[in-house]
Amino acid sequence: MRQYIEAKSLSWYAIAGNHDNNPYFDSMLDGHLLTAGTPLQIGSWLLHGCDTRHPNNLHGAVGQVKQEDVLAIANACEKSTLNINPQHHLVVLHHHIKPSNSWMDKHALEGAEKIEALASTQPGIKALLHGHVHSPIRQSIGQNATPSFGCPSSCWQWAMEEAFGISNEDPGYQFIMLSDNGDISVDVKRVAYR
Repeated sequence: MRQYIEAKSLSWYAIAGNHDNNPYFDSMLDGHLLTAGTPLQIGSWLLHGCDTRHPNNLHGAVGQVKQEDVLAIANACEKSTLNINPQHHLVVLHHHIKPSNSWMDKHALEGAEKIEALASTQPGIKALLHGHVHSPIRQSIGQNATPSFGCPSSCWQWAMEEAFGISNEDPGYQFIMLSDNGDISVDVKRVAYR
C-alpha cells in the first residue's frame, strides 16, 4: 500500500475480517482502520467500519457483531439528525448479514440481527457493504429495506450454491458513488486475468 497507494497521495482504509485474527493486523494497519467509533467523513457521508472478527473463534470463518460497534454507529446516526444538513451513513463490515443461500452460510455472522435492527431504527443508514462471500450479492436489510451490497473478491469467487464450489467469474471490485443527497450507486468491475 505504501508503494502503490500512498506514493500517489491516496488515502486508504481497511476493515477486519475473519482472516485477520492475528496480533499484527491492528498494529500494522494503525491509522488505516475504518472503525465504528471513528467514522470516516467523505462529503455528507460518514463511513463506519465494523470489526466482525470473532473473539472466541480465532481460526474459523464465523463472525460476530460487537455491541460497542452497534452503539457507536447508533450514536453517530442520532447526532447527525440534529445537524442542519443531516449526514448519510454507510456501514462496512466483512461478514454478510443475511443468509446468502449458499454453503458460505455455515460461516455466518453471529448477532446479525443487531445490524438488521440498527438499519431498521436508523433511516440515516443508506447502505451496507460486505465481503466474505466473494460474490456481489444484493439484499435488503431491515424494515427500511436498506440496500446491502456484497463485494466480489480480488481473488477467486465463491459459487453461490449449497455445495462448496468456486465460480468461473473473474476477480473484481466495486466502484461506489456516494451522492450528497444520500443516493448510492454500486457497480461491479471485473479484472480479467485469463
